[in-house]
This record gives sequence, structure tokens and C-alpha cells, in this order.
Amino acid sequence: MHFDQAPRRLTFSFRYLSSLLIILSLACLASCGRNPSESTEIPVSIGYQPNVFSLPLFVMQDHDLLKPYGIRVVLRRYDGSSEMLDALISGEIDIAGSLSLPSAAAAELEKPNYLRLLSLSMSTKDRPATRFVVPIDSKLQGIRDLAGKSLGHSPPSSMTRLMAIESLRGAGVDPRTVTLVPLSSKVALEALVAHQVDALSCLEPTATIVVLTREARILDPAPVNTYIMNPLPGVGFFIRRGGRADRPEIIAAFRATLTTAITFVRSNEDGSRRLLAKWAGVTDPTIRDQMPMIDFLTPDELPDSTAKINSFLSFLHSHHELKSELDINQMLR
Repeated sequence: MHFDQAPRRLTFSFRYLSSLLIILSLACLASCGRNPSESTEIPVSIGYQPNVFSLPLFVMQDHDLLKPYGIRVVLRRYDGSSEMLDALISGEIDIAGSLSLPSAAAAELEKPNYLRLLSLSMSTKDRPATRFVVPIDSKLQGIRDLAGKSLGHSPPSSMTRLMAIESLRGAGVDPRTVTLVPLSSKVALEALVAHQVDALSCLEPTATIVVLTREARILDPAPVNTYIMNPLPGVGFFIRRGGRADRPEIIAAFRATLTTAITFVRSNEDGSRRLLAKWAGVTDPTIRDQMPMIDFLTPDELPDSTAKINSFLSFLHSHHELKSELDINQMLR
């Protein structure tokens, strides 16, 4: 099953004047956000993953975009969507700042009208989130050479397994001829370099890191976007309905600041990359400069992309990752 839709991109006539635009945005937030006489801060806990999918949140924090609204953010780090979703359900966090759409959709089907979606990442062929890599001395030249070989997938989830299987199928490779090996992020690169697997399907920045060590090379730069769907919805910013953050004034504040943050990411990639050192631990400048960036949909852009998002949700349902169909509009209301 393959969907190929040209992503809608915003263009900025004055891309290199982004710093001025951000300063003006911040000034507007400061003057229009909240009555200065209101000094009580509202604490809001937000879960995040230390990767590129959390960039809008990193911008919001680094520029104190929520401060004019009287919102004090408490960040909590999680290494995966399942862990973050558990924290959201238990009330440990109010907002999931980088939760995978499949995890959120599954939770929404279990409890309708549970989550509210405010923004969503979209990977493309030019800005992929998943790559196939092989050891530097591998004789494999393309994805079709994986027949009869082993392919690790990291992180070790049913979702990364499905993406690997359907990428193989879309490229004309019978997935039954490939041995799929689930690998944790901690051991995936070691397993590849040690030839314990012939290839590895992994998320960024893992692929960029291993390629820059000169121990591996790219086998396919964008398998998911090439053989399954382009663009591909990925990770979203979700508020738990009925929770402390599910108030009109807080939702409005996050809609405004997410829009400002995403505009900054689009128009100032170098500045955004530097935030990965502070907030995600990607301290090597070479890695930061070469890893692909991900685009994000602002709150106002989400309604125009529901057809693309619903196509992906239908794909998940048809492959038994979701128990039933789900209309993303349910999570936008």
C-alpha cells in the first residue's frame, strides 16, 4: 500500500530575517498574552523525548514563550511513546509533547474524546525520520538486496516492525524472506557494526550518528516515505482532555506559542539545531548539522491535513495496529 502526496510547504520570502520575526513575535506575546497584575503561575508538566520531534517544545522553553501567559512548564523526559502515554494516563504529566500518533490514536479508541491534538510532525522524502543503514563494508547496494538477510529495527516496537515490513514489501521484497530483529536503541548500533544484523532500520539521529563514525553507510535514505506514504504523520503534541491543562486560556496559549515555535524551526534551522545540544544531548556539532530536520504542522494547518492523517490511520487499522477506524477530526475538536 503506497500513498504519495506532495507535502504542502510554507515558503518565507524573508527566510533569513527570522531573528527579527522571532523578536517581534516575542514582543507581541509579552504585550498581548496576560495581564501583568496576574502574578500566579500555572504549573503545567510536559513529557518530551530527547530528539528532533521535540524541537518546537525546545524553542518554546528556550525563548520562554509561555512566560507571558503565566504558565510555568515542568519538563519530564521519556525515552519512548509508550512510557510517555502511561505517564499521561496516570496524571504524571498534563501534556505529551512528543507522543507518536499511533500510540495516541490507540488511546483515543480506548477512551473516546480523551486527547486533544495541537501539532504534528510530518516526515518527507527530503526530511525523513527513518533510514536503512548497513555496515561500511557491506556488499548490499539497495533495499532489494535484503532478501535472505537480517534487518534490525529500532526501537523494538510493533510500529517500527510494521514500517520495516511495509517498506520491504513496497520495494518488491517479500518480507518473509527477511529476518526481522527487534533491537533497543542502546544496542542497535553495536549490533550493526558487529555484523549481528545485515542492516538496520532506525530513527534519526541514530542513522546520522553511525554514518559519521564511518562504521556504516546509508542503504536507503527514506524507505518509509518512498514505499509507504509521503508525507508521513509522526509525532504530535497532545493535551489530555479534562486535565489541568485543558482550559481555554491554556489551550490558546499553547496554540499561539506552538505556531511561533514552528515558524522559528522552519525559518531558522541552524538556531533550532543548536537547541538539540541543550535539550536533547546532541552535543556533536557535526551530527547536529547533518541530521535531517522534520517539518511540523501548526494548529491552524492541521485541519487542512486531515485527509493525509486519516489515510495513515486507515493504513494502521488495515494492518491491525489500531482496533478500528478513527477520524482525526475527533482529536481536533
